[in-house]
Amino acid sequence: MTTKPQEAKITREIRQNHHFTLADRIGAEGGGFMKGASTVPPTVEAATAIRAMLERELRDAVLAAELMRPVEHNTALLDRHLERPLGALGEHLRALLATDGALEEFVRQVDASWGREMDERPHFQRHGQAPHPEDEYTHAGVRSTLERLLALTADG
Repeated sequence: MTTKPQEAKITREIRQNHHFTLADRIGAEGGGFMKGASTVPPTVEAATAIRAMLERELRDAVLAAELMRPVEHNTALLDRHLERPLGALGEHLRALLATDGALEEFVRQVDASWGREMDERPHFQRHGQAPHPEDEYTHAGVRSTLERLLALTADG
């Protein structure tokens, strides 16, 4: 077993015969720079947490994707909720539920995505009219789902 003075002597001898480069210096200084930190950006971690929650709570991949798209591309929204990522989803859900127009436009987008995904013509519900019997996404049905998700974001 080597003693501290012996280790210091060995280190000095090694350094004496080695020509240090900039990369060596950066490696020596930055060795602990990322220690304990994630290499994944915080906004990506937040978006991943939201996506996991949506996958867990929704059986509907089309609806989940339409909810996720504007959230994951809004870094300002994600930045505001890094400590509690579901808060970003909650903020987005409150905006969708705030007015009938916002909800109806969102349902139209979901219907259009569903039609592309299934290669079928979607049934678009119009404001104030009853939905088509085969409509996958009605205003009332989507509102109910979004309200349920909003309640879950308050707990998370």
